[in-house]
This record gives sequence, structure tokens and C-alpha cells, in this order.
Amino acid sequence: MLVGTALYWGEGTKSDNHGRWPVLAFANSDPALIAVYMRFVRRVFRVPNIKIRGGIHLYPNTDIEKARNYWANITKLLP
Repeated sequence: MLVGTALYWGEGTKSDNHGRWPVLAFANSDPALIAVYMRFVRRVFRVPNIKIRGGIHLYPNTDIEKARNYWANITKLLP
């Protein structure tokens, strides 16, 4: 709980979702931190995968499919 809270405090943000539930956002490029935060969101807040969306910032020369599969493995979300 403490680690997840500290990660959110340092790397997270909250925004309004047009009157619906608030959106919790987390941005980092460290795969270990992303994996820990994903476990925190799932276990502490019990957020199901269907409610979690991910985004990847890519460079023009990046293999898109390889990047999607890599981060899908880290986040345990479908590519």
C-alpha cells in the first residue's frame, strides 16, 4: 500500500472524467515501477483490467508490434 501510494504521489495524476469516476494516470518508463503500480491498482483498488487503459509514446523507428507486446507483458494487459 505504501509503495503504491508513493509511486502515485511521485508519478501519478488525477483528472476529471466529465462527472464520472476520476481518472488516475501514471506515467513512467521503468518497467519495474509500472508492474508494481499495476499490482497496486488491481489489489488495493480492485480495478478490473477492462477499466485499465495504457498508452505508449513511440519514436518513428520503433517496432510498434514489439513495443505493444513488451508492455502488454509488463502490464498484464492484452496487446
